[in-house]
Amino acid sequence: MGANRAALGAKPSGAPGTAVPRRPASAPAEVSAKARTSSNLLADLEPSCRRRTPLRGRVRLVAPSTTETDDGPMEPLSLILFRHAKSDWHAEYGQDDRQRPLSPRGCRAARTMGRFLANAGQVPRVAMTSPAVRARRTLELAIGAGGWSCEVQVRPGLYGEAAELLAEIHAAPSDSRTLVLVGHEPAWSTGAQLLTGAGRIRLPTASMLRLELDADRWRDVGPATATITWLMVPRLAERARGRSRQGRYN
Repeated sequence: MGANRAALGAKPSGAPGTAVPRRPASAPAEVSAKARTSSNLLADLEPSCRRRTPLRGRVRLVAPSTTETDDGPMEPLSLILFRHAKSDWHAEYGQDDRQRPLSPRGCRAARTMGRFLANAGQVPRVAMTSPAVRARRTLELAIGAGGWSCEVQVRPGLYGEAAELLAEIHAAPSDSRTLVLVGHEPAWSTGAQLLTGAGRIRLPTASMLRLELDADRWRDVGPATATITWLMVPRLAERARGRSRQGRYN
């Protein structure tokens, strides 16, 4: 945990960025009402997500698949886009937008999402964050509340435009099958549309969007190679936590 905090407080290291061509939105796809995930928690909440959050394009809610290799089954690449929690616009942070802190509500939401991802059994081995204070603090609180054990990298490209997102994904460690990226709007919505070919995606503050990638290596990820498996917001994650306390989930 100390190493994670040190990484979050350190100066970001440079990372190359490449321009990504825009891809037109594809036609809307149907979302199966019987679709499920490997987690009972997610399976119970997905109907609420589908009803309250419109997702159009290449969308399906399914159990994680596996890829056969010479060494046996291999988990698919899983990318979780985590938007920073609500910030405090009234705080004293000078003229540098990167120094804007989280609000008390944002701190609570970040902790909620950290616990949610741990309970869902999808803690990453590597998490990359924008250098902005609000993004680094969101990740720090999520790690602490969820008890994550993961490597943390501060990546300048995650503070920029969606065009830089692919370069950061390509730089992910090859031995990590799950990656969490903490960043900002509108880059996250635009990036998700690019990766999935969806026509409309919006990520509220502190929300997480999980994408399953049709690629074996991070460097092979490109436009329209991802499928949305779930989208979670703090309010629903907190509701699930309350049900878990009542013994609804094993």
